[in-house]
Amino acid sequence: MNTSTLLVRALLAYSVHEHSAGTASRLKLRLQPRSCTIEDDGRGMGLDREGYVVGLLEQLAARRSEVALHGIGLAIISMSSPLLTIESHRTGRVFTQTFAWGVAQGPVRSEPSDRGTGTRVTFALPGEALGIEPEEVLAQVDVWRAAYPRLEIDVGA
Repeated sequence: MNTSTLLVRALLAYSVHEHSAGTASRLKLRLQPRSCTIEDDGRGMGLDREGYVVGLLEQLAARRSEVALHGIGLAIISMSSPLLTIESHRTGRVFTQTFAWGVAQGPVRSEPSDRGTGTRVTFALPGEALGIEPEEVLAQVDVWRAAYPRLEIDVGA
């Protein structure tokens, strides 16, 4: 399994964690050979807290022991991707932030939203990275479907 595939699985694990915490019931995965989007209907990532994602990146870079486990995958993806966009729906708003190679491309944007709660993460692979192995990702999805039968996982292109 290549690194790109592991990164997709790490992001999927975040949404599965949202389900096991009782906050998500649906997960959408859109796979392309060089990018993916993962969306859940969980509580929404903490982008409304100033510096949330940047703080995760700094914690990982500083090798601090208290890095949140779910943040490790996100931090690694952000640092190794030419484009990562996070959209977090919570508290009646959508918070959006984009990163390139781990550097925020401006502040978190916020606007009203009536969509409910959830998180959507989209990332692209760098040109030199191996492509995402869909069969490996789908095998993991099958494991999670069996382990969490109440979690609806929709996979598409």
